Amino acid sequence: MGLVAALAIHREQLRFDSAVDVQRAAFRRGDSIVSTTAALQVPRFSCDQALNIAREDSEKVYRDLPRYRIRLVLESDGWHVDYELKDPNIRGGGPHYIIDQANGAIVSKRYEQ
Repeated sequence: MGLVAALAIHREQLRFDSAVDVQRAAFRRGDSIVSTTAALQVPRFSCDQALNIAREDSEKVYRDLPRYRIRLVLESDGWHVDYELKDPNIRGGGPHYIIDQANGAIVSKRYEQ
């Protein structure tokens, strides 16, 4: 008997109140239950905190930040904060940062002028 047919026959018996009931029923039938958990990495520093760290550093060098568009992305190596000029006709560029998501340290910074 295939799995689909077995589920159709026993669908009324598959209503459980909790995960413990599912495990007990599977044990009685001799089934094995495979449990998987995905490792979810939650950053300790929020995007707001990373943006504030980058802003404080970039204001020291650039002073006038309203002319930049800010791009903020969480990558595997940390928060990437990139300041790009809003006007494509102006030469130059803004600062680029990688900020550690665990401790908020500036891992890398590059200035374009």
